[in-house]
Amino acid sequence: MNRIMRALLRTVLVQLPLARERMESGVAYNPLSTKMHSDPYPIYRKLREKSPIHRSRLINGWILTRHRDVDAVLRDSKRFSNDERNGTNVQFSPYADEARSMLRIDPPDHTRMRSLVGKAFTPRAVAELKPRVEEIVDELLAGLGDSFDVLDDFAYPLPIIVIAEMLGVPPEDRDRFKGWSSDVAQMLEPGTSGDDAMQAGRSRTELTLYLSDIVEARRVAPQTDLISALIAAEEEGDKLTREELLSTLILLLVAG
Repeated sequence: MNRIMRALLRTVLVQLPLARERMESGVAYNPLSTKMHSDPYPIYRKLREKSPIHRSRLINGWILTRHRDVDAVLRDSKRFSNDERNGTNVQFSPYADEARSMLRIDPPDHTRMRSLVGKAFTPRAVAELKPRVEEIVDELLAGLGDSFDVLDDFAYPLPIIVIAEMLGVPPEDRDRFKGWSSDVAQMLEPGTSGDDAMQAGRSRTELTLYLSDIVEARRVAPQTDLISALIAAEEEGDKLTREELLSTLILLLVAG
């Protein structure tokens, strides 16, 4: 199949379910559209007005746009789940077989894991970060030229540098760390291509192996970094498993 035919097929596969949505509710939700990327709020407003509990045929799921509905779902872990293995599209997840992060588990597992991770983020530990974060901000601003992109040259690298230092990543590895995080974060974007998904999978594997080495080194010789604090975090004799620790580190990196 040539490139033109593949493009036509993709268009048909997107437009058919959207047409069905319009017939059913008078509105369609297309997370792949340029409008959603540039300004999603008019679309959310239309969904709230016409179809606040909206069946998305394109992503085979439900879109909730009213606060009370979202709040009710998030509080009801018996009928609604964060565990992607309970969904119909789990076979398409590049991380379905890997350790689950806090975003993908339900109470009481979520509560347990969140409590343990929270012990590493004490008010004192967070306050101690402030001077160094201010230094990093000054360093980035000093390196900007007369013309620059606020997102690419400042807003994006800032949290990655801060998190890298929190984890104890050596400065010489910062560029690799930034590349891995960029690739993995790409999976959060709707409409990610197959090639990008494969690259994200490779980068996640490399990042996991890299962090695994740091974790093992900190077990032998703890330092004053976040990884050491997470290893030491304990509640009633319970600690994070190695897999939970690694998934938490990757979540922290991607979420910022």
